Amino acid sequence: MVTAPQCYVKGAKAWGRFGVSVNQMNRQVTLYTGEMFDENAAAVVVYDISTLAAMWAYMSSEMFASDVEDIDTALKVTNKTLVKVPFDLAHWQEVAAKKYPNGLPAPHSDDPTQWLFQGDIATSTDPLQVAVARLLKYRWPDQDKNPGVHTPGSPDAVDALADDDGIVCIPAVRNERPAAERLTEVLRAAYGAAWTDGVLDKLLGDAGCKAGTSLDEWLRTKFFEQHCKRFHQRPFVWHIWDGKKDGFSALVNYHLLTFSTLQTLTYSYLGDWIRAQEAEAKAGKTGADARLLAAQELKAKLELILAGEPP
Repeated sequence: MVTAPQCYVKGAKAWGRFGVSVNQMNRQVTLYTGEMFDENAAAVVVYDISTLAAMWAYMSSEMFASDVEDIDTALKVTNKTLVKVPFDLAHWQEVAAKKYPNGLPAPHSDDPTQWLFQGDIATSTDPLQVAVARLLKYRWPDQDKNPGVHTPGSPDAVDALADDDGIVCIPAVRNERPAAERLTEVLRAAYGAAWTDGVLDKLLGDAGCKAGTSLDEWLRTKFFEQHCKRFHQRPFVWHIWDGKKDGFSALVNYHLLTFSTLQTLTYSYLGDWIRAQEAEAKAGKTGADARLLAAQELKAKLELILAGEPP
Protein backbone atom coordinates (compact mmCIF):
# COMPACT_ATOMS: atom_id res chain seq x y z
CA MET A 1 0.00 0.00 0.00
CA VAL A 2 1.41 3.40 -0.99
CA THR A 3 0.59 6.46 1.13
CA ALA A 4 1.62 10.10 1.07
CA PRO A 5 4.46 11.03 3.45
CA GLN A 6 2.10 12.93 5.75
CA CYS A 7 -0.41 10.08 5.91
CA TYR A 8 -0.42 6.81 7.80
CA VAL A 9 -2.70 3.80 8.06
CA LYS A 10 -4.11 2.71 11.42
CA GLY A 11 -6.05 -0.35 12.47
CA ALA A 12 -4.22 -2.84 10.26
CA LYS A 13 -3.70 -5.23 13.19
CA ALA A 14 -7.47 -5.83 13.27
CA TRP A 15 -7.79 -6.67 9.57
CA GLY A 16 -8.78 -10.24 8.88
CA ARG A 17 -9.94 -10.85 12.44
CA PHE A 18 -13.40 -11.08 14.02
CA GLY A 19 -15.03 -8.91 16.64
CA VAL A 20 -17.40 -5.99 17.04
CA SER A 21 -17.16 -2.66 15.22
CA VAL A 22 -18.17 0.37 17.28
CA ASN A 23 -19.13 3.81 16.01
CA GLN A 24 -17.09 6.02 18.35
CA MET A 25 -19.57 8.89 18.01
CA ASN A 26 -22.87 7.21 18.89
CA ARG A 27 -21.78 3.77 20.18
CA GLN A 28 -23.79 1.87 17.55
CA VAL A 29 -22.30 -1.55 16.87
CA THR A 30 -22.15 -4.21 14.19
CA LEU A 31 -20.30 -7.47 13.82
CA TYR A 32 -16.80 -6.97 12.46
CA THR A 33 -15.42 -9.49 9.96
CA GLY A 34 -11.96 -8.14 9.23
CA GLU A 35 -12.53 -5.28 6.78
CA MET A 36 -10.72 -1.93 6.69
CA PHE A 37 -12.55 0.84 8.56
CA ASP A 38 -12.42 4.61 8.87
CA GLU A 39 -11.34 6.80 11.75
CA ASN A 40 -14.83 7.07 13.27
CA ALA A 41 -15.02 3.33 13.92
CA ALA A 42 -13.14 1.10 16.31
CA ALA A 43 -12.79 -2.65 15.94
CA VAL A 44 -12.81 -4.61 19.20
CA VAL A 45 -11.46 -8.01 18.14
CA VAL A 46 -11.45 -11.34 19.95
CA TYR A 47 -8.46 -13.62 20.46
CA ASP A 48 -10.72 -16.62 20.95
CA ILE A 49 -13.55 -16.88 18.40
CA SER A 50 -15.64 -18.86 20.90
CA THR A 51 -16.08 -15.68 22.95
CA LEU A 52 -17.49 -13.63 20.05
CA ALA A 53 -21.15 -14.44 20.78
CA ALA A 54 -20.76 -13.34 24.39
CA MET A 55 -19.00 -10.12 23.41
CA TRP A 56 -21.67 -9.38 20.80
CA ALA A 57 -24.48 -10.06 23.30
CA TYR A 58 -22.92 -7.49 25.63
CA MET A 59 -21.86 -4.82 23.16
CA SER A 60 -25.19 -4.88 21.31
CA SER A 61 -27.06 -4.38 24.57
CA GLU A 62 -28.02 -1.03 26.09
CA MET A 63 -25.69 -1.78 29.01
CA PHE A 64 -22.58 -1.39 26.87
CA ALA A 65 -23.30 2.21 25.83
CA SER A 66 -24.19 3.06 29.41
CA ASP A 67 -20.98 1.49 30.73
CA VAL A 68 -18.92 3.45 28.20
CA GLU A 69 -20.51 6.73 29.27
CA ASP A 70 -19.74 5.92 32.91
CA ILE A 71 -16.08 5.99 31.96
CA ASP A 72 -16.01 8.70 29.27
CA THR A 73 -18.71 11.29 28.49
CA ALA A 74 -16.89 12.71 25.46
CA LEU A 75 -18.80 12.99 22.19
CA LYS A 76 -16.24 10.72 20.53
CA VAL A 77 -14.68 8.11 22.77
CA THR A 78 -11.21 6.70 22.24
CA ASN A 79 -10.12 3.14 21.55
CA LYS A 80 -8.61 2.96 25.01
CA THR A 81 -11.97 3.80 26.60
CA LEU A 82 -13.72 0.97 24.81
CA VAL A 83 -11.38 -1.68 26.19
CA LYS A 84 -11.57 -0.29 29.75
CA VAL A 85 -15.23 -1.24 30.03
CA PRO A 86 -15.64 -4.14 32.51
CA PHE A 87 -16.82 -7.34 30.82
CA ASP A 88 -18.23 -10.31 32.73
CA LEU A 89 -17.46 -13.09 30.27
CA ALA A 90 -19.22 -15.89 32.14
CA HIS A 91 -22.46 -13.90 32.49
CA TRP A 92 -22.58 -12.86 28.86
CA GLN A 93 -21.72 -16.36 27.67
CA GLU A 94 -24.84 -17.49 29.50
CA VAL A 95 -26.87 -14.68 27.89
CA ALA A 96 -25.51 -15.53 24.45
CA ALA A 97 -26.27 -19.24 24.86
CA LYS A 98 -29.94 -18.43 25.48
CA LYS A 99 -30.18 -15.70 22.84
CA TYR A 100 -28.24 -17.51 20.11
CA PRO A 101 -28.67 -21.26 20.72
CA ASN A 102 -27.65 -21.97 17.12
CA GLY A 103 -24.76 -19.51 17.11
CA LEU A 104 -24.61 -15.95 15.83
CA PRO A 105 -26.76 -15.20 12.77
CA ALA A 106 -24.96 -14.87 9.45
CA PRO A 107 -24.22 -11.27 8.37
CA HIS A 108 -27.21 -9.89 6.51
CA SER A 109 -28.60 -6.63 5.15
CA ASP A 110 -32.04 -5.80 3.77
CA ASP A 111 -30.60 -2.70 2.06
CA PRO A 112 -30.08 -3.38 -1.69
CA THR A 113 -27.15 -0.95 -1.82
CA GLN A 114 -25.10 -3.25 0.44
CA TRP A 115 -23.00 -6.17 -0.78
CA LEU A 116 -24.51 -8.39 1.93
CA PHE A 117 -28.00 -8.00 0.46
CA GLN A 118 -29.25 -11.32 -0.84
CA GLY A 119 -31.95 -10.30 -3.31
CA ASP A 120 -35.12 -10.89 -1.29
CA ILE A 121 -37.81 -8.50 -2.53
CA ALA A 122 -40.46 -8.60 0.18
CA THR A 123 -38.09 -7.94 3.11
CA SER A 124 -35.95 -5.31 1.38
CA THR A 125 -35.97 -1.61 2.13
CA ASP A 126 -37.00 -0.87 -1.48
CA PRO A 127 -39.10 -3.74 -2.88
CA LEU A 128 -39.99 -2.07 -6.19
CA GLN A 129 -36.38 -1.31 -7.07
CA VAL A 130 -35.28 -4.82 -6.17
CA ALA A 131 -38.16 -6.34 -8.14
CA VAL A 132 -37.22 -4.40 -11.29
CA ALA A 133 -33.58 -5.40 -10.92
CA ARG A 134 -34.45 -9.06 -10.54
CA LEU A 135 -36.85 -8.95 -13.49
CA LEU A 136 -33.88 -7.70 -15.51
CA LYS A 137 -31.75 -10.63 -14.31
CA TYR A 138 -29.52 -8.60 -11.99
CA ARG A 139 -28.00 -10.60 -9.13
CA TRP A 140 -26.36 -9.39 -5.94
CA PRO A 141 -23.00 -10.91 -4.95
CA ASP A 142 -24.47 -12.79 -1.97
CA GLN A 143 -27.79 -13.67 -3.58
CA ASP A 144 -27.07 -17.41 -3.79
CA LYS A 145 -25.96 -17.62 -0.17
CA ASN A 146 -29.34 -17.09 1.49
CA PRO A 147 -30.85 -20.39 2.63
CA GLY A 148 -33.82 -18.45 4.03
CA VAL A 149 -34.91 -17.48 0.52
CA HIS A 150 -33.86 -20.56 -1.45
CA THR A 151 -31.29 -23.29 -1.46
CA PRO A 152 -27.89 -21.73 -2.26
CA GLY A 153 -27.16 -21.98 -5.95
CA SER A 154 -30.67 -22.96 -6.98
CA PRO A 155 -33.27 -20.67 -8.59
CA ASP A 156 -36.28 -19.40 -6.69
CA ALA A 157 -39.74 -18.41 -7.98
CA VAL A 158 -38.53 -14.96 -9.03
CA ASP A 159 -35.47 -16.25 -10.88
CA ALA A 160 -37.81 -18.19 -13.14
CA LEU A 161 -39.41 -14.88 -14.22
CA ALA A 162 -36.17 -13.03 -14.98
CA ASP A 163 -35.71 -11.79 -18.54
CA ASP A 164 -33.08 -13.74 -20.47
CA ASP A 165 -31.39 -10.82 -22.23
CA GLY A 166 -31.84 -8.16 -19.56
CA ILE A 167 -34.05 -6.00 -21.82
CA VAL A 168 -37.63 -5.30 -20.72
CA CYS A 169 -39.71 -2.90 -22.79
CA ILE A 170 -42.31 -0.85 -20.93
CA PRO A 171 -44.88 -1.14 -23.78
CA ALA A 172 -45.76 -4.51 -25.29
CA VAL A 173 -43.08 -5.22 -27.92
CA ARG A 174 -41.94 -8.31 -29.83
CA ASN A 175 -44.65 -10.57 -28.41
CA GLU A 176 -43.55 -9.74 -24.85
CA ARG A 177 -46.01 -8.45 -22.29
CA PRO A 178 -45.76 -4.87 -20.99
CA ALA A 179 -43.20 -4.35 -18.23
CA ALA A 180 -45.89 -3.52 -15.64
CA GLU A 181 -47.57 -6.89 -16.14
CA ARG A 182 -44.28 -8.76 -15.87
CA LEU A 183 -43.24 -6.78 -12.81
CA THR A 184 -46.57 -7.51 -11.13
CA GLU A 185 -45.95 -11.21 -11.69
CA VAL A 186 -42.52 -10.89 -10.06
CA LEU A 187 -44.01 -9.10 -7.04
CA ARG A 188 -46.76 -11.70 -6.74
CA ALA A 189 -44.17 -14.49 -6.73
CA ALA A 190 -42.03 -12.65 -4.17
CA TYR A 191 -44.85 -11.97 -1.70
CA GLY A 192 -46.65 -15.27 -2.18
CA ALA A 193 -49.82 -15.60 -0.12
CA ALA A 194 -49.29 -12.10 1.32
CA TRP A 195 -49.75 -10.46 -2.09
CA THR A 196 -52.84 -8.30 -2.68
CA ASP A 197 -53.65 -5.23 -4.75
CA GLY A 198 -53.38 -3.31 -1.50
CA VAL A 199 -49.72 -4.30 -1.21
CA LEU A 200 -49.04 -2.80 -4.63
CA ASP A 201 -50.87 0.41 -3.68
CA LYS A 202 -48.71 0.68 -0.55
CA LEU A 203 -45.50 0.06 -2.50
CA LEU A 204 -46.38 2.79 -4.98
CA GLY A 205 -47.35 5.12 -2.14
CA ASP A 206 -44.02 4.44 -0.42
CA ALA A 207 -42.36 5.31 -3.75
CA GLY A 208 -43.93 8.77 -3.63
CA CYS A 209 -46.79 8.12 -6.05
CA LYS A 210 -50.19 9.72 -5.72
CA ALA A 211 -53.20 7.50 -5.08
CA GLY A 212 -54.36 5.85 -8.28
CA THR A 213 -50.92 5.86 -9.94
CA SER A 214 -50.37 2.71 -11.96
CA LEU A 215 -47.24 0.57 -12.01
CA ASP A 216 -46.83 1.49 -15.70
CA GLU A 217 -46.82 5.21 -14.83
CA TRP A 218 -44.25 4.67 -12.09
CA LEU A 219 -41.99 2.76 -14.48
CA ARG A 220 -42.24 5.47 -17.13
CA THR A 221 -41.95 8.58 -14.97
CA LYS A 222 -40.37 7.83 -11.59
CA PHE A 223 -38.43 4.58 -11.64
CA PHE A 224 -35.16 5.74 -13.18
CA GLU A 225 -34.79 8.90 -11.10
CA GLN A 226 -35.44 6.89 -7.94
CA HIS A 227 -33.09 4.16 -9.13
CA CYS A 228 -30.26 6.67 -9.54
CA LYS A 229 -30.93 8.15 -6.11
CA ARG A 230 -31.19 4.76 -4.40
CA PHE A 231 -27.90 3.52 -5.85
CA HIS A 232 -25.94 6.74 -5.29
CA GLN A 233 -26.02 7.96 -8.91
CA ARG A 234 -24.51 4.70 -10.19
CA PRO A 235 -27.47 3.17 -12.05
CA PHE A 236 -27.11 -0.40 -13.26
CA VAL A 237 -30.56 -0.39 -14.85
CA TRP A 238 -30.70 2.07 -17.74
CA HIS A 239 -33.90 3.63 -19.07
CA ILE A 240 -33.66 4.03 -22.86
CA TRP A 241 -36.51 6.21 -24.12
CA ASP A 242 -37.50 8.07 -27.28
CA GLY A 243 -38.89 11.06 -25.36
CA LYS A 244 -42.58 10.45 -26.08
CA LYS A 245 -44.87 9.82 -23.12
CA ASP A 246 -46.58 7.01 -25.05
CA GLY A 247 -43.49 6.10 -27.08
CA PHE A 248 -40.82 3.41 -27.02
CA SER A 249 -39.26 2.86 -23.62
CA ALA A 250 -37.04 0.04 -22.43
CA LEU A 251 -35.26 -0.89 -19.20
CA VAL A 252 -31.86 -2.50 -19.71
CA ASN A 253 -29.56 -4.32 -17.31
CA TYR A 254 -26.29 -2.49 -17.97
CA HIS A 255 -24.22 -5.49 -16.88
CA LEU A 256 -25.76 -7.55 -19.69
CA LEU A 257 -25.54 -4.77 -22.29
CA THR A 258 -23.07 -5.95 -24.93
CA PHE A 259 -22.67 -5.01 -28.59
CA SER A 260 -24.91 -7.94 -29.42
CA THR A 261 -27.67 -7.01 -26.96
CA LEU A 262 -27.53 -3.39 -28.14
CA GLN A 263 -28.11 -4.69 -31.66
CA THR A 264 -31.06 -6.70 -30.35
CA LEU A 265 -32.48 -3.62 -28.66
CA THR A 266 -32.03 -1.50 -31.79
CA TYR A 267 -33.16 -3.83 -34.54
CA SER A 268 -35.40 -6.35 -32.80
CA TYR A 269 -37.22 -4.56 -29.97
CA LEU A 270 -37.15 -1.03 -31.35
CA GLY A 271 -37.50 -2.36 -34.91
CA ASP A 272 -40.68 -4.20 -33.93
CA TRP A 273 -42.05 -1.02 -32.35
CA ILE A 274 -41.25 0.99 -35.48
CA ARG A 275 -43.04 -1.54 -37.69
CA ALA A 276 -46.09 -1.35 -35.41
CA GLN A 277 -46.14 2.46 -35.60
CA GLU A 278 -45.78 2.34 -39.39
CA ALA A 279 -48.83 0.11 -39.56
CA GLU A 280 -50.80 2.37 -37.22
CA ALA A 281 -49.75 5.46 -39.17
CA LYS A 282 -51.02 3.87 -42.40
CA ALA A 283 -54.30 3.09 -40.64
CA GLY A 284 -54.58 6.75 -39.62
CA LYS A 285 -54.32 6.13 -35.87
CA THR A 286 -53.92 9.35 -33.88
CA GLY A 287 -50.39 9.98 -32.63
CA ALA A 288 -48.79 7.18 -34.66
CA ASP A 289 -46.85 9.55 -36.93
CA ALA A 290 -45.28 11.32 -33.96
CA ARG A 291 -44.42 8.03 -32.24
CA LEU A 292 -42.90 6.74 -35.47
CA LEU A 293 -40.70 9.81 -35.90
CA ALA A 294 -39.48 9.69 -32.29
CA ALA A 295 -38.67 5.98 -32.57
CA GLN A 296 -36.79 6.48 -35.84
CA GLU A 297 -34.72 9.25 -34.27
CA LEU A 298 -33.88 6.99 -31.32
CA LYS A 299 -32.89 4.21 -33.72
CA ALA A 300 -30.54 6.58 -35.55
CA LYS A 301 -28.85 7.52 -32.25
CA LEU A 302 -28.44 3.89 -31.23
CA GLU A 303 -26.97 3.05 -34.64
CA LEU A 304 -24.37 5.79 -34.14
CA ILE A 305 -23.39 4.17 -30.83
CA LEU A 306 -23.15 0.79 -32.57
CA ALA A 307 -20.84 2.43 -35.12
CA GLY A 308 -18.53 3.60 -32.35
CA GLU A 309 -19.74 7.02 -31.26
CA PRO A 310 -20.05 7.66 -27.49
CA PRO A 311 -23.59 7.74 -26.06
